[in-house]
Amino acid sequence: MNSQSMWGMRHPIACTFAVIFLSLLVVLGLPKLFPEGSTITTATKISARLVISGLLVFALIKLRWATDAGIARRPWHPSCWLAMLPMLLLLPINLSSVDWSALIFTPSATMTWLGFNLSVGIFEEVLLRGFCFCLLYKAWQHRKNSLLEAAIAQAVIFGLLHLINLANNPTLDTISQVIYATLLGIGFAGLAAYSRSIWPGVIVHSLINLAGSLNDLNPNAGENSGSLIGYLFAIIVISLVSTLPGLWQLRKARLKLAAN
Repeated sequence: MNSQSMWGMRHPIACTFAVIFLSLLVVLGLPKLFPEGSTITTATKISARLVISGLLVFALIKLRWATDAGIARRPWHPSCWLAMLPMLLLLPINLSSVDWSALIFTPSATMTWLGFNLSVGIFEEVLLRGFCFCLLYKAWQHRKNSLLEAAIAQAVIFGLLHLINLANNPTLDTISQVIYATLLGIGFAGLAAYSRSIWPGVIVHSLINLAGSLNDLNPNAGENSGSLIGYLFAIIVISLVSTLPGLWQLRKARLKLAAN
């Protein structure tokens, strides 16, 4: 183990924060070099996410953590498809707000919609549930509740980093993003631990993003301002279909690890 990985094991919170922050800095910063809303800006975001994901996978392989992180191929839990179902309940909720008659599936818009959302699913799951979750768990594996602590830590850190959106978004919207990211992060960590792979999470994450952004294919769609009641309802729903199942899956995964 090299000096960098040893430092990360000694300071897992600092390392996790740094990796997430630097990754977001690249993904959000590079597109600023190009005109806002241009095709090259979106292509840069997609490319940056995929390149960083590839670098993180390479790092996990070099550290010999690929299997533990759920990157490398190994048998998924036989019930992982059932474990995916609670979060997939977010799909019909997202789809209920789509104005299907107004959607225009041009080749360019459709490819952008697919590439943008698939790259987000891959990037966030590799970064958070692959690299950061694995690092935190390995650093804390001597603790009794190490799996749960690692799951909560990576979710909270990612959630708090959404506070950078305060620079451009209303406070209520930003605080809601922080809470959403944290609650969903615990759910996705549970799914990864239970399934023994991050790829079910990549599938679910991408599908949720695709369903939630279908209105981007409506050229006349306007910005919908959120309300406190709407945000509270979303928090309750996310807790029920993501966080609570994730906590149950983390418990089952911990018992499985303890039995081995």
